[in-house]
Amino acid sequence: MFKEKLNQKLCLITGIFVFITFCGCATINQRLISKDDNTRSIAMEEFTKLKKPDQQKTIDELINLFKNESLEDRSIVENVIIKIGQPAIPYLINYLKTGNEDVRYSAAYILGKIKPAKKEVVPALIEAIKDKNQYVAVSASGALANVGEASVSALLRMLWYKDIKVRELASNALSRIGEPAVLALSEALRD
Repeated sequence: MFKEKLNQKLCLITGIFVFITFCGCATINQRLISKDDNTRSIAMEEFTKLKKPDQQKTIDELINLFKNESLEDRSIVENVIIKIGQPAIPYLINYLKTGNEDVRYSAAYILGKIKPAKKEVVPALIEAIKDKNQYVAVSASGALANVGEASVSALLRMLWYKDIKVRELASNALSRIGEPAVLALSEALRD
């Protein structure tokens, strides 16, 4: 008798969860960061069908989660925004200028993970490599390395920047880019 009632309650709770998840009671953001892969996948499909202002609102709300959530939740949010991809780029560029270091760090990190990399992110990441917060600057350096060849000429210019830490980060990013950076550097040294 006890087991039956327990099973009924578990079924009821599961049914309520499924209803909330799939009937719109849970917001798209709640579903995008769900721990359930299927729920996230369905929410991602819904996101792609949103109009641009609604996409911006959703991205804004996701970015705001960086300020309040645990590191594990922040990682889920970052992965969702990476999957959103290109539509998130303009918003992430703006977030590189916010006062919140966690948001700047994550914005730089995500910009480096979105594929295909866009040259439009390079100027914003070059500014972020100069950030006073070491973690933001390192994240921007890694993002520039992930952008690859599109960031080489801007990184080469940073090798002569006044701050040695910025020069080191630029050098590290160039070394991670590899052959395209070596070729551009050798070409620059010949001039």
